[in-house]
Amino acid sequence: MKTKALLKIILVLVIITAVIFIGAGIISTHHSDTIKPSGGSSENSTGADTPHEKKFTGLDGVEKLCNVTGFFTYGTSFCLSGSFIASEGKTVADVYIILSQAYDSKNLSSESETYTYSAVYNELPQNQVTFNSYKKINDGIDLENIANGSYCILIKAIYTDGEYDYYSLSYDTASAGNNNSSICYYTITDTNKSDNKNQKIDIGFSTENNMPYGFFNVCYSALPDDVYDIVIDPGHGGTDVGAKKDSYYEADIALDYSLALKKSLEEQGYKVKLTRDGTEASDTPMAYTMYDDDGRVNIAGKSNAKLCLSIHLNSNEGHVYKGGVQVYVSCRGESAFAKSLADNISSSANTPKSNMAAFQVVPGVYTRAFSENDVADSRSEAAAGGYEPYNVDTTTDFYYMIRELGGIATNAYVDGRKTTYGANRYVKSIQGIESYIIELGFISVEDDFQNLLTNKDKYVDGIVTAINSQYQKATE
Repeated sequence: MKTKALLKIILVLVIITAVIFIGAGIISTHHSDTIKPSGGSSENSTGADTPHEKKFTGLDGVEKLCNVTGFFTYGTSFCLSGSFIASEGKTVADVYIILSQAYDSKNLSSESETYTYSAVYNELPQNQVTFNSYKKINDGIDLENIANGSYCILIKAIYTDGEYDYYSLSYDTASAGNNNSSICYYTITDTNKSDNKNQKIDIGFSTENNMPYGFFNVCYSALPDDVYDIVIDPGHGGTDVGAKKDSYYEADIALDYSLALKKSLEEQGYKVKLTRDGTEASDTPMAYTMYDDDGRVNIAGKSNAKLCLSIHLNSNEGHVYKGGVQVYVSCRGESAFAKSLADNISSSANTPKSNMAAFQVVPGVYTRAFSENDVADSRSEAAAGGYEPYNVDTTTDFYYMIRELGGIATNAYVDGRKTTYGANRYVKSIQGIESYIIELGFISVEDDFQNLLTNKDKYVDGIVTAINSQYQKATE
């Protein structure tokens, strides 16, 4: 009996031991299936048991600083200006703005200079050099074709003896205020891709080991709800009917064309906003409400669009007998896209480009800045109204839908001091919308008028063709 009892005890111990080992094996197997080792060939591994952390190397070898005096975007253009001290006894031959890889580049060399842009520069006494990334506000660094990644913004000064210096960027964000210390930019929708991709580009300033620097961080991102590619402004509206011919009003024709243009652009894949859609009451004084919270200027400003097209018709009864399309561009901007708009509209809609001489750049393209008389009138009006004069000069755009949407790039100035109007919320914006006024034709010229009434689709096609040509993306 004692032998049988002993055997039972041994059997129970064997079973318990087996269960423990099996359970341990199950636990061990489950653990190895859920927690992977960090070594080996994993792309996040250094070959050790610790994950790989990227090393910030974008400032390696950079010991000098330049001072940033301003930066902004205008449309798709990034504009940067500043100054630096050249090395003693050196003469500058070229100045470049460099986007250098911020992480894990072996050393600062041409291999890490991912993007290189020529700068406009001027040498001053005592080795001081000033520079700009642009000649015109819409021909700075193109933000539409930068690959995903993290970059340091550097200045490279090349001297006549072939030597060169790199400079990091120093920017006094405290004096600029929170609204002027960084930019969050979204690229125009890439309609060539099936998923209509956009990129988000964060531009700002930071420090690394007590060294100030500027950066670009670029990644794919869908557009937020409040960010658009293009804003369309149907001119006039409400009690402001614009030019008239018989029973036709400019405001109505501009709205009709704008709705058709919006539809066509959205079919292409762009995200489009209207400043008015025709639901405004007919007794709304829209000529005086453009700066209200829901006025045309502030609606356009809060769209975060890169491009604005303000649609209008011309009229010059008894003085202009041959009409045609006119496209107005900022006096601070380069006119190539304005010319493309005029050329494509003219070709598609079989309408001439206006040859009116006043304010003309080339046939069909126009720009108007404040004249000296306009500046004097502005100051006189301020004196009579009892408010501080606006800071305008002969480089300030005259037309408000171009000037006020550009922010600091176009010297926007309607800040509320003249009480007849409200205030532009975006008057000091460093993210300006590149704006054009398109005068489709002269309602007062019969040939233009008839073409406008019967050929809307062709006018729209011309505008869309110009936009697609302007914003087509570089092949990856």
